[in-house]
Amino acid sequence: MPPAPGPDQVALILCFHCHQPVGNFDDVIDQACARAYVPLLEAVAARPWLRCCLHVSGVLLSWAAARRPDLLQLIRTLAGRGQIELLTGGFYEPILPILPEPDRLGQIRRLSCFLHEQFGVEPRGLWLTERVWEPTLPRALAAAGVEYLVTDDYHFLRAGLQEEELGGYYVTEEQGTAVRVFPGSEALRYLIPFQAPEQVLRHLRDGLSRGARLAVFADDGEKFGVWPGTFEHVYRDGWLARFLDALEASRDWLTTITFSEWLAAVPPLGRVYLPTASYRELGEWALPAASAQAYVAFVEEQRALPSWATRRAFMQGGFWRSFLAKYPESNDLHKRMLRTSEKVNRAFPPGSPAHEALYRGQCNDGYWHGVFGGLYLPHLRSVLHRALIEAERTADLALRGPGPWIEAEQRDLDADGEPELLIATPLLSLALQPHRGGMLYELDDRSRAFNLLATLTRRPEAYHAKLAQAAQDESEERARTIHERVVAKEAGLERHLVYDAYRRTALLDHFLEPATTIHAFAVGAYEELGDFVTGPYEAAVEQPEEGGRNGVRVRLRRTGHVRVPNAGPGQSWALTVTKTLHARAERAGFSVRYELVGEDRVVDRPRAPGGGARLTADPSLCLFAVEVNLAMLGGQAPDRYYELPGHLLAARHLASTGETPDVEEVRVVDESLDLGVALRCAPACRLWRLPVETVSLSEEGFERVYQVRVPGDFLEFQVSHWQR
Repeated sequence: MPPAPGPDQVALILCFHCHQPVGNFDDVIDQACARAYVPLLEAVAARPWLRCCLHVSGVLLSWAAARRPDLLQLIRTLAGRGQIELLTGGFYEPILPILPEPDRLGQIRRLSCFLHEQFGVEPRGLWLTERVWEPTLPRALAAAGVEYLVTDDYHFLRAGLQEEELGGYYVTEEQGTAVRVFPGSEALRYLIPFQAPEQVLRHLRDGLSRGARLAVFADDGEKFGVWPGTFEHVYRDGWLARFLDALEASRDWLTTITFSEWLAAVPPLGRVYLPTASYRELGEWALPAASAQAYVAFVEEQRALPSWATRRAFMQGGFWRSFLAKYPESNDLHKRMLRTSEKVNRAFPPGSPAHEALYRGQCNDGYWHGVFGGLYLPHLRSVLHRALIEAERTADLALRGPGPWIEAEQRDLDADGEPELLIATPLLSLALQPHRGGMLYELDDRSRAFNLLATLTRRPEAYHAKLAQAAQDESEERARTIHERVVAKEAGLERHLVYDAYRRTALLDHFLEPATTIHAFAVGAYEELGDFVTGPYEAAVEQPEEGGRNGVRVRLRRTGHVRVPNAGPGQSWALTVTKTLHARAERAGFSVRYELVGEDRVVDRPRAPGGGARLTADPSLCLFAVEVNLAMLGGQAPDRYYELPGHLLAARHLASTGETPDVEEVRVVDESLDLGVALRCAPACRLWRLPVETVSLSEEGFERVYQVRVPGDFLEFQVSHWQR
């Protein structure tokens, strides 16, 4: 163990964090291994004097155990030499503060056991996912055997400390249970590996002149080869070799050290109570779009001032949990996870297959969005839903036993203060929001563990304002931090910036002008004549069969208003819409029957020109349309397509757009999942099919991401195994 540095020396802790999301593509992870993780660790192995710390998520470690054992062997060799210290964390890289207490412990213990089994180490320190800190964490961390962790220096500045006070570690506690906390340097995160090695060393010398005896670099291993331009910069152009050579040449005043070595040699600097925080950039991303733009402008204004160094501690922004308010889809996923956790922990002791699925469903990447795809990537959202459905299905089997069953309950599922409706059988699970248009927002095919409504609404993002800058930046090839990089992956993306006025879910009830076109509907350039899409519906649950075992009916009713175009300014007609959903325990489908009543009579949706419902004797017509958004994956894939029996489609892939009259059935097929969804209509209706595409930011730049929606009027919804 190297001794503590003397008064004229500084110690540097290099801590690399390597992670890949649950559900990421094998070729993407393999490329990350080849371009970043393996060459980085090989460079460390080639310099036996170099000591560093490493955190590899359980997601990546378990993937590598099956597909890249060379990565595990490299880690094993370095750990055996004592050249690297391995850190634990949540196995599936969850945001720890948002987990129930048993799952916090279970996730950490799962990874600590894996590290012991694979590498023979007992980890003392923890990598805190996205550095999301909340003051209640110390007790759970200590209970899981964690002695220390690393956050950003921003956390300490927010607590009122000065930069010159951050050259070591502090003790924090919760109800008398203590852990040690190291501050990771934001400045080093931006310097390494983007600036010249000489500039990094100059920064370290400047810190030494201010009395800082320890500097901590703690950041993503992906920036050493995966981030755009970094593979060429770090390896081909030799940045990493020059940097490590510079460290070796400076060993008279600079030493590399591990967290545990510093703990053993140097006492803490004192006690600190860190506020709820993450790294500074995440505070920007968590804000609503308008506030985020104002925040960025304010930060840039302050950054230009000489007082920036002392003021940056007060640039707070939002915090991680704000993503649950910013994205209802994230909140739905989180609340589903909490319900599943309660059921799994009631049914099984820790270590069960259901717990493993639950933990997979807690992986952070699909819950939020920053400068990588995150929540915007359908395959990441889908795999989290899949894991949680699998966990819940396993728990239900243990708690209920085999055989058909059905339950319906009204309770506040998403913690918004209003009750939702949940209907579940062994085959299906449905969740509705009566107070928001009576919409169906969750539809699980439980046999395939697939949520057909894991959709995403198009909404403004603060970075959308940067699209005009993208074309100019596209020609610049230098390696830059992803916080600086603005590149569009295709031209004209600004034309796809369409924002939705409501959540893109299912059973959304529209009244449209007869002249409304499919294009106008696609871009939101139409007038909504009714107040039903987001208006509250009254809900009643009926269980006509004995004990409700064989069937449940849910009646959703709203009396609202529809403005008929030629009725005169400000005039509207009262109309009652009733939609009755019927589900049975033994069926992988359900039916929905609509009834429209106006002028004290039933409107039977006569087959008038253009289709739709005649609201009065007036010849003007409103188009009545029920919108259904389906979260099918892969809009252009040849094995995922529409089928309309009795109709030929010029293009039938899921990203196609089209209008078809007299449709009695539409099938949406995904052969790769062995999944087919049939929507049957009676009477026949006009069908619009069109994709929903979001514009989001990833490490590679701005990109379009495919969703799908199918507006139409239907009575029966059936999920089935698909056969060619």
